[in-house]
Amino acid sequence: PWGGWEKVQDVGLWNKYLPVWLKKNGYNTYYSGKLYNGHNSTNYDREGKYAAGWTESDFLIEPDVYSYYNSIFQHNKGDQHNKPEKVIGYSTDLITNYNLGYIDHAIKDNKPFFVVAAPIAPHVAITHPRTGHAIPEKKYNDKFPGLQTSGVLHIKDLGQITNPNYLKYLDTFYQKRIEALQSVDDMIAQVVKKLEAEGVLDTTYIIYSSDNDYHIGQHCMAPGKKCAFEEDINVPTVIRGPGVAKEIHAIQTYKTLGIQGSGYDLMYSVWCNQSAHELYDMTKDEYQMNNLHPGVLNAPASDNSQKILGRPLPQLLNRLDAVLMVQKSCKEVECRKPWDQLHPGGQVENLKDALNKEYDTQYANYSKVQFDKCFRNPVYHPWAEGPQWNGTQGQGQANLLMRNGLDWDSWA
Repeated sequence: PWGGWEKVQDVGLWNKYLPVWLKKNGYNTYYSGKLYNGHNSTNYDREGKYAAGWTESDFLIEPDVYSYYNSIFQHNKGDQHNKPEKVIGYSTDLITNYNLGYIDHAIKDNKPFFVVAAPIAPHVAITHPRTGHAIPEKKYNDKFPGLQTSGVLHIKDLGQITNPNYLKYLDTFYQKRIEALQSVDDMIAQVVKKLEAEGVLDTTYIIYSSDNDYHIGQHCMAPGKKCAFEEDINVPTVIRGPGVAKEIHAIQTYKTLGIQGSGYDLMYSVWCNQSAHELYDMTKDEYQMNNLHPGVLNAPASDNSQKILGRPLPQLLNRLDAVLMVQKSCKEVECRKPWDQLHPGGQVENLKDALNKEYDTQYANYSKVQFDKCFRNPVYHPWAEGPQWNGTQGQGQANLLMRNGLDWDSWA
């Protein structure tokens, strides 16, 4: 019930995922580090179901995935699947060396390659007994003495954390995470230098990210990652490679709408970054692989050629933009009944009703969802959110927020 490697085996996804598809398309594929929760020394190849698709791999295996030193790895190469064994050394260093070796192999094979490095740092070390924080490599231990968390905040009706022993624990927890990440920094530097030395750096995409962010004392909470606060959900992603512009910092602010009814299931999003738009017909494309929006790069000409619910995409998009305009700044019943905002007379109850040709002019005249500015930091500024819906006016026209007799765009 908790997912993890055994669930992947049970549902048959152990050989139906990205590396398998990449290999079929001519790639060499490599992986070192942690792959799945529950990937252990007794089930790594249960019933012949091993993690398929990798040209070569060295997986961290439970129960010593988070031990940092002298971890258990399970090696695979082609049809050879070795038994898990303890490997002496610091986990991040071992993963670094595996990846440098993979790059050597890939270069010699003269094939496109996909290499994944999945170090455990800065995860809490889970050993016996549990240490309570990450374990830095010895050369980095206490490199940053006295380092403090960015701030122990409080929430309504809860005062700030003031217990000096607990504050010291939080600071130490933070310090050890930063120190453990120094070896990850070393790994990145070595991989980049290796690619550069082999002459393939400028034709290789490097993607750096994480599976979660983290809070350490913020909101009066013990260290963790499972909440909806920005500290947990704002995960950075860095991409370097051909065609990627330098020093572009974008917070992926977006507005999205899921709309379902008899015979339709659509997802529509408007992004701040590059004013990107997405439209997916979930009845035919449940994994959202085919963006139908006419503005998407390399999309086929579709002014009136593509239709959904019998109407051309531009007419559909006018309706979706109007509903999204209502939803982006609605409150209370407005959010539950957006069609009442657009048709106060009650003549429209769903998307099919709204697609009637008699409303084409009305929807064409509505302002479109847009952003006036994107920010490098995760902040919300209403003045940067573009036009806002604030009730209805006249013949269904958007009543944009006003100040001193001027509309939103004039004073913002």
